Amino acid sequence: MDKQKLRKAYSDWADDNDFKYFTTLNFNYHGYYSLYSVNRSLKGLHARLDEKALGAKWCEKPISQRLNSMSFLENKDRNMHFHMLWTAPIHEAKLLEELPNIWEKLVPGGQAVTKDIFSPSGASWYSTKQGNFEDCVLSSYFFPQ
Repeated sequence: MDKQKLRKAYSDWADDNDFKYFTTLNFNYHGYYSLYSVNRSLKGLHARLDEKALGAKWCEKPISQRLNSMSFLENKDRNMHFHMLWTAPIHEAKLLEELPNIWEKLVPGGQAVTKDIFSPSGASWYSTKQGNFEDCVLSSYFFPQ
């Protein structure tokens, strides 16, 4: 499959998820980060957000009650960051407030900027612009049930 068709497929898939928020997760570090460490930071963010929304036993809750996201890693060589499309079934206001603080604790010097999604197709198309689909991370990868 050519790159544009693959991009459209990922973008359409993201659109089908009805994500409400677009977050850019910056590392603001110009040294080396391994893919393992950046994915671990993203996993930590999801765990902490689910715990804020669902309590200490969040991992026992059905996946339908947890944060749902697709994250696309960009610029592996410089200015590495994720574009995360996401929604949460409950306590969204609390999670919107907590997300930047959690990210900064997980990634010292990092920054998280969240915006509402007004155009789902625009947000998903932008998120897939670099075509690094092997680096697309679904929240369900972290804590499957």
